[in-house]
Amino acid sequence: MNQIFRSSIVLALCVGSQALASTLASDQAANYTSWGQNQQAQGGQGFGPWIHLFQIPSTGGFAGQFLGTANNIDLNNAGPTAWALYSNNGGAGGSGIQKAASLRTFTTGTMQVGQTFAIQMENGDVRAGNGNPNNGPVDFGWVGVVLRSGTQAQEIEEPFSPFGELKGTIAVGFLGGSTEYFVYDSVSPSGRSTGVPFTTAGLNIEIAYLATGPQVFNAEVRITPLGVPNAQTTVVPARIAGPVDTFGIYSRNAEFSDTYFNRASLTQTGPTPCDSIDFNNDGATFDPTDIDAFLSVFSEGPCIPAEATCNDIDFNNDNSLFDPCDIDSFLSVFSEGPCAC
Repeated sequence: MNQIFRSSIVLALCVGSQALASTLASDQAANYTSWGQNQQAQGGQGFGPWIHLFQIPSTGGFAGQFLGTANNIDLNNAGPTAWALYSNNGGAGGSGIQKAASLRTFTTGTMQVGQTFAIQMENGDVRAGNGNPNNGPVDFGWVGVVLRSGTQAQEIEEPFSPFGELKGTIAVGFLGGSTEYFVYDSVSPSGRSTGVPFTTAGLNIEIAYLATGPQVFNAEVRITPLGVPNAQTTVVPARIAGPVDTFGIYSRNAEFSDTYFNRASLTQTGPTPCDSIDFNNDGATFDPTDIDAFLSVFSEGPCIPAEATCNDIDFNNDNSLFDPCDIDSFLSVFSEGPCAC
């Protein structure tokens, strides 16, 4: 074979592949017989103990946590058991603001690129209210999940600043008086629409950390309705602008209904392994015969030498036809890098 042509194949020849997910942390409400203040502190694996917080103003009201069960008639697809939060004034009236929050750290450390946090959330109606401190008490209702750094911030049971901007890194939730769910991040700290309409049937929420760098959006929020056959997932570009090592679930002045959460997880997605660059499996280091063997198989000819067993040309094992990702992956492995694309 012409050496120049052979070399061009190597330079033209493997990053990408079918993703495999490993579970770093997981927990679900079914692991608990009780949940909330002074109750069972921990279940599952990969998350730290629950930290339960609530705030009730002097004007009265109720806020806290409990384990939702089949006895809760408003618990639907996030059940049959769920972590439940409530915050309401109990009919006392006034402008008091009740808050409940439950937080857990990631025992694996700071969230990394390739990791996805997921949780189910199910909420009912939420109190509308004011979000501008210039117009009186900031008494809007909000329920949702927040990814943040640490559990030691001042008034951590409050997910928003006095001006209605997210205090955490990224969040997904429902604002009272709205008709759809919102994403909150450094791009839109006061929230932007996901296009996912209000539902009492529950949602599966995923927050995936995709990349680092200067790009505006380096993450995705994926929202899938629960209890809907072949449900469509809505994907919203998002930004993770700081370290994340904790998740929190919140009920802020919700008033009208309990909010349920369940099935929290943190997963790591990585590529499948690439094939060896010893294409004809002769036990030798990569040599021109491997290139000849590849070209022969690519043109649907026999392996070279004929008595050898060649690999297939799906080098990165993504189950697709031979494509540029196989070339990128080959080159990456050839240069002693990881399989990727």
